[in-house]
Amino acid sequence: MIRFRVSENPTKRWVWTSSRRWEFEDDWIEPITHPALESTLITEGVRAAVIIRERSANVDVTYPWAGPSRTVEVSPEDYDAVLDDAKHWQLDRFILEIGPDQGVRASSGVYNVAPVYLTATDHTLTGSWDLTDLARGCTPEDVIRYMVARTLSYFQRYSNRTHFRHIFHLTERSTAYLQNGDFRIEYPDDARHAEPRPIREGADVVDGLTVLLESIIQERVLEPAICGLTLSGGMDSANVALTLGRLHPGAIAGSAILVAGAAGEQQRRRRRELARLAHLKSDITTPAMKLPPLSAGSAILAGNSLDFDEEGFAEAVGHLIDLMVDEGIKVSFGGTGGDEMLALPPEERDFSGDLEDLTLPVWLTATARDELLSAESDIAPAAVINEVTLAGFACHNPLYIQRGVWPVEPLASPAAIRFGEWLPPEWRRRKRIFRDRLNRAGASNEVVNPRLSENLGGLMNLGAYRNCLPLLSRFLRTDLLLGQLGVVNVDRLRLAMEQASRSGEHQVDYRLYPVVATEVRLRHLAGLMTI
Repeated sequence: MIRFRVSENPTKRWVWTSSRRWEFEDDWIEPITHPALESTLITEGVRAAVIIRERSANVDVTYPWAGPSRTVEVSPEDYDAVLDDAKHWQLDRFILEIGPDQGVRASSGVYNVAPVYLTATDHTLTGSWDLTDLARGCTPEDVIRYMVARTLSYFQRYSNRTHFRHIFHLTERSTAYLQNGDFRIEYPDDARHAEPRPIREGADVVDGLTVLLESIIQERVLEPAICGLTLSGGMDSANVALTLGRLHPGAIAGSAILVAGAAGEQQRRRRRELARLAHLKSDITTPAMKLPPLSAGSAILAGNSLDFDEEGFAEAVGHLIDLMVDEGIKVSFGGTGGDEMLALPPEERDFSGDLEDLTLPVWLTATARDELLSAESDIAPAAVINEVTLAGFACHNPLYIQRGVWPVEPLASPAAIRFGEWLPPEWRRRKRIFRDRLNRAGASNEVVNPRLSENLGGLMNLGAYRNCLPLLSRFLRTDLLLGQLGVVNVDRLRLAMEQASRSGEHQVDYRLYPVVATEVRLRHLAGLMTI
């Protein structure tokens, strides 16, 4: 939600400039400017705080946000009251506090739609929602080995650690402090979660879901004309689409990456039907196979993406977002969080998601494997929103925000999560509640129970075969930086590459993608990458 560079200097006189940010000498604070957000700087003459948050329709009067300076002078008493109110904001928010007695303090809310990354040097705190801003200037020596091993193993953990030793992720509800040159981040207490409840006799849980999703969407101040929807055709986005269609018939544009083959033909039929049921005004699509991972022009290849956990389909997703922007879309709804909202209780799951359930790549070194097992002490406490969803926000949402689009995920709201936790397992299994709602809306059996799986696995396989293997072959003719880092056994990786080259596009091991993408980023950090 914000970029900034703020020192611990005494009282500052912030000025809102034509650069759309507050400035004082060498310090600056730049909030994201977007119709879905509002920001202000409040000061009582000594202390100051920047508050940036999602606009809410559920408040009659907010404290003053208007004015060309975006700066509001208040009394010390009002300053404390406004700050306390901001910390209890129900939608996404970020607060940056500056004062001579407290140094610099940054705190995040529950959603972390645009998570902030931080680095502290001497008496200055620098932050950005774009990790690449802070990673420029780092070297491979700054990279943490076990974090790279997590990426190569598809084993994400929600933590304040990033891949860089001196760059930190401000996780949900966390607070970072810089005072007298000392920097620290404090995690919050574990979030409390609910247990399944019996359904009251006569209660209609499907109607309850409909009312809930409508209230979540209506909580935000958004103009339908600038809103789009990522409608893949899955149960999650389909239910969001039904809700938007009821609230704003004929006003919302749909969008999707279209998969190939028979599954793609099925997806097109299902999406046409869903677009009719949801009264979408238009549909923006791009074929999946047009831009496989690491295609020419990729931000990774160009050195403009130094976030090791960025969305793996960044090229295709970025192209789709560009098409949405061309149609005037500034807000994108989606179905992220549906899997976690309706996850079964741990005792009923076939796969826990823990490290012991993973099949680790054969090219991972013994040292990296051992570090994966022992690096569990840096995990953030239980979050309000599922940690898998939050990790997804961190790797996916920057692609939208870079292009001026604010992502909104109704199924990832605390209210939706609590509703899902209350549901008995029989309503969560195979997302029965979502399917029943589609049935009631008149959806065909093909929409509710598709025969073929529609996913982007083919796109990843194509990228791994067409783009990753040639790059990997080239890298293996020199010293592999991942080998120098001690994460990859080079001989085993070479054998895997040769096997993948023989296996063909449809059988290639997709886990070669993070190896190549990570090696490219390391080479950019080392100044060794040439396109």
